[in-house]
Amino acid sequence: MIGSQWIINEHFSIDWWILGGGGGAAKFYANVVSDGTLNLTTQEQADLKDDIRENIGDLGQFGKGVADIQTTPNSATLTIKGVPMQSIRMFGLNLGYAF
Repeated sequence: MIGSQWIINEHFSIDWWILGGGGGAAKFYANVVSDGTLNLTTQEQADLKDDIRENIGDLGQFGKGVADIQTTPNSATLTIKGVPMQSIRMFGLNLGYAF
């Protein structure tokens, strides 16, 4: 980050930046629960897992290609770890107060 910070009195600060970047990894999580009217059989749960794998597309390639899919008779949960997060910050001004 290119910028500067100024402390005003004991409690106020001003941060100003003109350029910076960032990176990291995130976790994608989706949970779908039925309203109680759905009761999937074991075969329907397996079919649902296959449908989710086919439809998540490129998102399933992150996290070393491991998409954790859990199903129950009335819910499905998808978790993908390691989704890359990258950012570029161009200009910013932040006013802060410490208490």
